[in-house]
Amino acid sequence: MLLRLLVTNWIQGQAKQKLQGSVTDYLSQATSQNAEDPESQIDTVDVAIIMALGVEAGGLCDLLENKVTIAGPGFKEHVGYLGGTAVSLVESGVGAKSAANATKLILQSRQPKSVVSAGFATGLIAEARKGHIVMANEVTNTAGESQPIPFAISEEEAAGRKGLHVGRLLTVNKMISKVKQKQELAEQHQAIAMDMETAAVAKICAEHQVRFMSVRIITDGLMDQLPRHLEHMLKQKKTTSMLGAAASALINNPSSIKEMWNMRDVAMKASDRLARFLTGVIEQLAEPTDQ
Repeated sequence: MLLRLLVTNWIQGQAKQKLQGSVTDYLSQATSQNAEDPESQIDTVDVAIIMALGVEAGGLCDLLENKVTIAGPGFKEHVGYLGGTAVSLVESGVGAKSAANATKLILQSRQPKSVVSAGFATGLIAEARKGHIVMANEVTNTAGESQPIPFAISEEEAAGRKGLHVGRLLTVNKMISKVKQKQELAEQHQAIAMDMETAAVAKICAEHQVRFMSVRIITDGLMDQLPRHLEHMLKQKKTTSMLGAAASALINNPSSIKEMWNMRDVAMKASDRLARFLTGVIEQLAEPTDQ
């Protein structure tokens, strides 16, 4: 969670995604892209993957074949094929509201049979280390509203696979950076990891009776905490303030540039590893099911 915000806000030079367009314009594009080439046109998809940011989606986006990218109202959609399966990969923007809005539109425009909430997450147990995969069998929010996720492997199966965890995922409504805060949330909600979108996506899918899964990769662990100068930078609300804080960090802490680029490298590797895992998930979701 901390990693994706830092990479997006500072290294990519954008404090916030701002994509132009309206719902009407998006739906028009979504049903007519590549109209001049009917063979490559995709109206409906088998699987929709909802991710918050491009830094998370990049690895999977690179694997899509015959890809078409459409700017939606506040989000971006990449539509293509993965091993013959039609996939919609959505960069929804950060937070529950953005994820919910994007999910609603994708359900309306693409009618996916399955939806997966995916991306980066923070580990809330010592065992959930950087690079590990978390498949939630339940998602809860800070208000204590929980929803089971039946489409996940069992905890027994996960125990036999190194770096894979199954358990409760907590969705929070703001960035959590302090170790003590993470420990308190872990104890209060009995969660193994946390993110900022999954509960909202799960709720929309339940309302529309669409099959749902959650797959997250840990990019910062329970005991990880940003250096104070980087944390101060992330708290800035305006781009100008963030750039000022970044300049100050570089002047007062020259090593911070190395820290930032190291985090960028971690993000790129995490995105690629998540993409490889999701490839197998998508293959299974595309198979016929009696459920």
